[in-house]
Amino acid sequence: MRAVLVEASPPSRLHAATKGAAKPAFRLVLGSAAKPTPKKEKKEILIQVKAAGVNRMDLLQKRGKYPPPLGASPILGPEAAGIVASSGNRFREGDRVMALLLGGGYAEYVAVEEGLCMPIPDSLSFAQAAAIPENWLTAYQLLHFVAGVGTALVQLSSLLAIPTVIASAGSDEKLRLCRALGATHVINYRALEGKFAEEVSKATNGDGADLLLDPVGASFMKENAKCCAVDASWVLYGGLGGVKVPEFDFQPFFAKRIRLLASTLRSQDLSYREMLVKSFEVAVLPKLADGSLKVILDSTYPASEADQAHERLETNANCGKVVLTFDEPVGL
Repeated sequence: MRAVLVEASPPSRLHAATKGAAKPAFRLVLGSAAKPTPKKEKKEILIQVKAAGVNRMDLLQKRGKYPPPLGASPILGPEAAGIVASSGNRFREGDRVMALLLGGGYAEYVAVEEGLCMPIPDSLSFAQAAAIPENWLTAYQLLHFVAGVGTALVQLSSLLAIPTVIASAGSDEKLRLCRALGATHVINYRALEGKFAEEVSKATNGDGADLLLDPVGASFMKENAKCCAVDASWVLYGGLGGVKVPEFDFQPFFAKRIRLLASTLRSQDLSYREMLVKSFEVAVLPKLADGSLKVILDSTYPASEADQAHERLETNANCGKVVLTFDEPVGL
C-alpha cells in the first residue's frame, strides 16, 4: 500500500563548514509500506483511508521528538476517515467511519480497534470527518473530563454555556474566526506583548480566568500565571513555546491556589479512549451532523504533497484544520 514516510537527509557539507554542526532535514515522501492486518483478538477493523488529519504532534514525531506509543504504527497520523474494508461487530464493509488512532493515518489502510471508530454523518465529507477525532476529542476531554483544537474548544465552550470565553491567537484573521465561532472576547497576543494578562483581567472584571487551556507552555508561563483567578485550573496540553522555564516563580500558584494539570489524549489507555469516543458520539457528533457545530477546514493536500501540508502548519499559516487526502488505491 502507499504511505507517507519520513526521510531524513544529512546536512550539506557547505552548511557544516560555514555554520558548524547542523541537524538533519526531514521530508515526507510517498512510498510503500506493508498493508496492516486487523487483529481479531484486539477487535480491530480495517479502514481504507480517504483522508487524514495533520496535527502538530506529527511535526514533532517526524523529527524523533514525539515517538509513538509502544506497539503503535511508526507511520504518522493520529486520526483518519475512510471506508470499512473488513467488518467488525458494529461496522460492516462499505460503512463510512472516522477513527482515533495511535498512528498509521498517513497510509491507504489502517487497522484500529472498532471502539475507537465513529460513523461519519451523511452531511460530512471524508476530509471534514478526518478533522474531527484528534482535535475534537482532545477539546472534549479538556472541557468535559479534565475541566485546528482551538476552534473546537471555542465552539464546545459555547455549547456548554460557559459565559465568558476568551480566545487568543496571533493574527486578526484567526481572531475573527474565533469570534464567529462564539468567543466572547479575543486577544491578539502578538499585538499586546506584555499586556496579555491585563486584557484577560479586563474581560473578567478583574477576577481572572477560572480555566486556562494552554497549548503553548514555557514561553507564556509567566504571563499565564498572572491570568489565573483564585482556585483556577490550568491545563497544559502542548508545548509549542517550549517545555523548560528558567527561574520560574511558583509563588502565584500558592497565592491563588492554582491547579496545574497536564493532559494528552494519545497516552491514555484504550478503555479511556473508547469511553471518550462513545461519550463524544452521543453528546457532540449529532451537533456536528446538523451543522450546529462546524468543522473548520483550512486546506486539503493530496498525500503526495504531505511536505507542503506540514509546512503550512509549521509556519502557522493555517486558519483551521489541514487534511491529507488519498485518491483511489493504485497497485494494491
